[in-house]
Amino acid sequence: MNPASSFPAPENTTAPSYVENVYYFDYGNTRVIAFNTNYWWCNYPEDFGGNFEGYVMDNQLEWIEDVLADAKNDSSVEHVFMFAHEPAFPNGGHPHDAQWYNGGDPSENKDYNGSSLDRTYVVERRDALWETISQNGKVVAVFFGDEHNYHRTLITNETPVHRDGSLNPNFTNPVWQIVSGGAGAPFYAQQEAPWSSDVKCFYPSKHYCMVSVDGDKVSLKAISDSGEIVDECVLRE
Repeated sequence: MNPASSFPAPENTTAPSYVENVYYFDYGNTRVIAFNTNYWWCNYPEDFGGNFEGYVMDNQLEWIEDVLADAKNDSSVEHVFMFAHEPAFPNGGHPHDAQWYNGGDPSENKDYNGSSLDRTYVVERRDALWETISQNGKVVAVFFGDEHNYHRTLITNETPVHRDGSLNPNFTNPVWQIVSGGAGAPFYAQQEAPWSSDVKCFYPSKHYCMVSVDGDKVSLKAISDSGEIVDECVLRE
C-alpha cells in the first residue's frame, strides 16, 4: 500500500479519489512526492468531461503547492524528488500529448469531431506547475515515464519552453527533468522540441536509474540492462 496520510480532495463530487495515487513520504533528509498526471483520464475531456493525460487539475496543484511549501519550511528536508508519468518537457515519443500537446497548437489538436482545438491552456498549467517546483529551491529532480527512453534535461529560466522559443523567467531555480521509460517496450527516438538543446543525455534502450544521496550531494546513474553505466552525473553538490 502507498502512503494515505495526505492527498488532495477529489476535483468534484463525481471525480475519483486521489488516495494512494498522490502522496509523499520523508526518508532521512529527503522528501519524495508522487503526483498523478493521468487522473480521471479521457481522450476528449472538452467534449465528454473528465481530464486528459498530462493535465494537473486545481486541487492537486494546490496540494503540491502546500506539500512543497511545507518541505521548504522544514529544516530537516534538504532534497525533494518528485515523480509522475507524463513528462513536462517531452523529447521522444510524446510531444503530441504529455504536458505539451504540440504547444497547444490548434492545428495539431482536434476535438472528437475533428475540429481544431486550442490547448495552450495545457502549457499554461504545465508552466504553473513548474513554477511551483522551480521556485521551491529544494527540488532536485522530477522523474517521469511515458516516453520509452532515458533523457536528462536541466530546465532553467534560460531554457526555451514555448513554441516560439521564448523562456519562462519564473523558473527561478534549475531543476532536472529525468525521463526513465526503459523497461522494455518499443523504444522512441529523440524528436525536435524547443528545449532540445538542453538535453544532456538521451538513451533509447533498456535501463534503470539509481539516485544516491550523501548529505548535500545528490548523484545519478543510469544503468543499462547489461550493467553498463550510460549516464552518470552529480545532480546537486
